[in-house]
Amino acid sequence: VVLVYPVKTFSRRNKENGKLARMMMADSTGTLSVVLWDDKADLLKQITQNQIVRILHGYVREGLDGKPELQVGIRGEVLINPANVKTENFPEVKEFFKKISELKEDEKYVNIVALVTRVSPVTTFQKEAGIGKVTRVGLSDDTGLINMVLWNEKADFIKEVKRGDCLQVI
Repeated sequence: VVLVYPVKTFSRRNKENGKLARMMMADSTGTLSVVLWDDKADLLKQITQNQIVRILHGYVREGLDGKPELQVGIRGEVLINPANVKTENFPEVKEFFKKISELKEDEKYVNIVALVTRVSPVTTFQKEAGIGKVTRVGLSDDTGLINMVLWNEKADFIKEVKRGDCLQVI
């Protein structure tokens, strides 16, 4: 498991509530987005980064980004730290992170671990749908410096971060 996202709730057309949760998984061939539905979404409370997870009876659909996603619904099963699995057969999460000097402008998704060098105040602005928020955070590692821009709810999240903190950005 590379990344676990928070569980989200939603209303279905029939007015019933549903839940979904996402995680990013990886093996030696690459990464894959996994979507857990309803009761399976609650399993993410037990799953952390770097754990081995086996998924049975999932199905594949095209995700919002056009890439395949593994879906785990009512018939699916998620086994956390399954027996008889050798962890050395799986890459470590750190293998999916880049140094700042390795980042390229045209990359859509990147993962880095960096030290916070500066946190700018949150700025608000007017937009058609209401009020927007933006802030900038300076990040550094042993290869360079970069600015990270956070918008709206992500700008609120960063209020807890201070200079000297180490951030894992996925």
